[in-house]
Amino acid sequence: VSKILHFQVNRTQYVLVAKLYDGTTYSLNSTLYRWDGSATQLHEIQQIGTEGAEHLNHFLINDEHYVVIANSFQVVTIESGVIEGTYNTLSKIYKMDVASGSLILVASLPTKGAKAIEVIQIGGETMLLVANSYDDQTIEVDSVLYRFDVNASRNCDDMPGYFDRDGDTCEVWADWTNLCSHSD
Repeated sequence: VSKILHFQVNRTQYVLVAKLYDGTTYSLNSTLYRWDGSATQLHEIQQIGTEGAEHLNHFLINDEHYVVIANSFQVVTIESGVIEGTYNTLSKIYKMDVASGSLILVASLPTKGAKAIEVIQIGGETMLLVANSYDDQTIEVDSVLYRFDVNASRNCDDMPGYFDRDGDTCEVWADWTNLCSHSD
């Protein structure tokens, strides 16, 4: 277990348990549980395929619940116990389907060994800040800022942005420019 996320939808309590690595693989199912308040145990609702899940975050947009999972390592092959893979993975954004109590995939974010994804509000927009760690060649990788648009029919990789390693500037392409800057 790498992370545990608790969130509430209406009066129902949920717990999402992320798994990073089990000693043999990073390709593991993370589990969504529900607690209805009357039982003394959690009820398994859903298994979600993850690739080295490092971080979980819950956020609301227009009273709709979303969960983002930071995936850090995608297994390509396992031969004689040796794992071959890539840190260039897709982290996933899910929307809670209140009727079924399950999470539905709505978007994917290209990430590079993602260690965390924080959700921030800037100018009324929901932004996802990804802490990348490795791109299969170097640890000198930038953190990335994505604008998440619930009405878009495309994945967030169509709206990339970045923070440079020194934290001095932030640019977001698409319809945002000069979103923030830092002067010494």
